[in-house]
Order: sequence, then structure tokens, then C-alpha cells
Amino acid sequence: MVAIIDLDTVGVWESATNRLVQTFEAGMFAGGLISPDGSVAFTFQDEAGRPNGRFWDVETGQELRSLEHLGGILGAVFSPDGRYVLASGRDSIARIWDVDSASVVRELEGHTNIMWRVAWSPDGRHVFTTSQDKSARMWDAETGQQLRYFPGHALSSVADIAVAPDGVTVAIGSYDGTTQLALTDVGTLMESVCERLLRDFTPEERVIYGITDERPTCPSASVDAS
Repeated sequence: MVAIIDLDTVGVWESATNRLVQTFEAGMFAGGLISPDGSVAFTFQDEAGRPNGRFWDVETGQELRSLEHLGGILGAVFSPDGRYVLASGRDSIARIWDVDSASVVRELEGHTNIMWRVAWSPDGRHVFTTSQDKSARMWDAETGQQLRYFPGHALSSVADIAVAPDGVTVAIGSYDGTTQLALTDVGTLMESVCERLLRDFTPEERVIYGITDERPTCPSASVDAS
């Protein structure tokens, strides 16, 4: 477990014994996390214009390397295999960083406002992002392609997202205090959206939701999209 000790110090505790095992002089920071194998910690800051993400050796407490995520970092998470960190911030672009080199592997572009929180699928194939632009989105971690679009409840900004262990369901928390459960399968997602639209998808909506074929998306809709 990573937690703040004072304004400049981050501590790592052993959860089974509640024993403090390491501290890092990280400076002012917004959050911290530990790699799945427990060997590397990552701390980050909501500050632009200088290095705002740092990797640490948990055993020695030494800083390993740093990175600068444009716009500052508001959310970050390690990939399931610990090789990458997915980070989001105020510049509306999420980035996948290589832990060993602190270099950008992939940029995820599509959101139009501040990005809050991020998540990986359990198998590491997909990543998820949330934003002030009133949406959560699902991406292919290998290609950076947007695969799914999840609107916030009542068009509210989306604060956070959690992925079920099987990767089939996500819980999407909006700033109006509502949490929605959504399926990541595109067919089921289309059915859910069609129930609200009562019409077929427009070409623009097909792009947003990652629909590539030309078949009607809502064949039983009573009103066709113009």
C-alpha cells in the first residue's frame, strides 16, 4: 500500500502486517501506486512544465527515473504485467509509458476535456479512460484505437471506472452520484444505446462507438437517423 506521510514523503506499507517498509522523498504529489510484483512504485503530480511522474525502487527507496506528462497527471495505473503505466491528465491525452525507459509507448487521443481516471483490463489488452467531457472510453492497448464510448449518466462528467475481473463489465461513476454498469461487448452496448436513441446511429456516432460495418445498428428503431 502507498500512502502519504507528510507533504513531501510517500510511504509504502506491508498490508498484512501494517509495517512501513520504505519511504520516498517525492515532493508534493497527487498519488502513488505499486507495480503488481511489488518491486517498483510510481508517484505523480498534478503539475505541468517539469517532471511529474517518478519511478522508485521499493527495496532501496532510490528514484529510478522520471517522466513529464504534458498537463500534469491526475490518474495512473500499472498494466497487469507491470511493464507499463497508463496515465491521464489535463491535456486530454492519455499516455502509456514504458516503466524501464520512462518513454511514451502510445498516446490515446479522442477526449476533449480533462481526463480523470484510467484502468486496464485484467488481460492487459484494453485500457479505459474517464473524462470531464462526459464520457468514458475503451481503447486497444496495442494500437491505441478507440473501441467503445460510454456516455456519463444524464450526460454528467465521468469521474472513475472499474473493470470486472473477467473484463466483460465495467462500472462507470459519474459526477451526479450515479454508477452505471455497462458491458464491453459492442453488440450488447449497441442494444443498450438503441433503447435510448430510438433510431439508427448516425455516421458520426458509428465512429464514436467503434462500429465499422454498414449494417443497421438499430433495426427495430421506429425512427431512422437522417
